[in-house]
Amino acid sequence: EIYQCDWSSDVCSSDLARLTVHTKDGRRIFKEVLHRLGSPENPASEDEVYRKFGILTRQCLTDAQRNELIALVRDLDKLDDLGKLTAILAAARVN
Repeated sequence: EIYQCDWSSDVCSSDLARLTVHTKDGRRIFKEVLHRLGSPENPASEDEVYRKFGILTRQCLTDAQRNELIALVRDLDKLDDLGKLTAILAAARVN
C-alpha cells in the first residue's frame, strides 16, 4: 500500500526523472529514468508511437478512422490527394 509518492524531474536541463514510492510498511521503491521515451537517446518504437496515438485519439476518432488515418500517414509520400486525410481530421469529434 502506498503511503507517499515523491516525483522530481529536471526538464530544463535533461530528460532525467526520478520517482520514489514510500509504502506504509516502510519500504521505499525508487526508479530513475535518464532519458524519456521518445527522446533521441531512447527512441520510441513504431508500435509505441501507434499505441500512444491510439490513447491520445480514442476520444475523438473511431477505431476505423484511426486505422485509416494510420494507413494514410504510412503512405503519405505516395498520396496524390490529401482529401481523405483531411476529411478524417475534419470529422474528428472535439471533446
